[in-house]
Amino acid sequence: KDDARATLDAYLRTHPEDTGGMNNAMLAVLAADRRDLSLMSSLISRAQEKGKGFGHFHHTAFTIARAYALAGQAPEAVRWLEQTAADGYPCYPVFAQDSALDPIRRDAAFQQFLSVQRTRWEALKQLAP
Repeated sequence: KDDARATLDAYLRTHPEDTGGMNNAMLAVLAADRRDLSLMSSLISRAQEKGKGFGHFHHTAFTIARAYALAGQAPEAVRWLEQTAADGYPCYPVFAQDSALDPIRRDAAFQQFLSVQRTRWEALKQLAP
């Protein structure tokens, strides 16, 4: 984790534009993991700003959801997961298995989100040849 943080910090020094905001979102995950919630919030805000108008922001949104989940902030995590799914990344298997989401697995809103995603995923699988 320290190596990941150092790599992201070094990258952002040379590429401060952080198109899409993913690098700041990943740093937010690392901050959440070490319970630095003030830094996490700041990095999430920066990720949102950097990601405005980015076509594949759903990946950053998912990473933001992961940060909130690690911080135990289920309502915010679910809100970002819903945005992720609605904006082009409705990947039920990932949501069902990602260990970063474990802290919110018992949350009723998260369970409802997973149920809806599973139903949609199963319906989409029926469309495949």
